[in-house]
Amino acid sequence: MSTREAAEYLRISTRTLQRYAREGRLSRIRLSRQKILYIRAEVEELVERNTYRV
Repeated sequence: MSTREAAEYLRISTRTLQRYAREGRLSRIRLSRQKILYIRAEVEELVERNTYRV
């Protein structure tokens, strides 16, 4: 999933998403200088880890 798609899915800014990747919270695949993809399963796992269920 693209940077924009992942950020929208997580409801965070693209800058925050990039910070998460730098911090190691998410893996990213750099296809070129401008094209970066995030692994959908990891994005969904981040949501599950950070969601509080009642």
